[in-house]
Amino acid sequence: MTIIASDYQEIKKVTQSDLKETSPKIAKDESVEKSSDVEISERAKKIQNIDDVVKAAPDVRTEKVEELKKEIKEGTYNINSDKIAQKILEEIVSTVF
Repeated sequence: MTIIASDYQEIKKVTQSDLKETSPKIAKDESVEKSSDVEISERAKKIQNIDDVVKAAPDVRTEKVEELKKEIKEGTYNINSDKIAQKILEEIVSTVF
């Protein structure tokens, strides 16, 4: 599975404090009422979805790394400045809007 730019934006939004906010804070001396009804908030569902995407993504795309190393070594690696500029603009637009 490939993580796309929008997934990275969502992952950036999740911080440790966000994770802590999704779990209820119960004092040690507080009694907890047992109930069979459990509701999961939309935020918790989103966090779980992000966690699933991150866990499913490979740490390193080995085949891509090897291909790039080969191109660099052979002197055939070309930088596509138009593609880089497009990605930068997409990132800016997604952050601002």
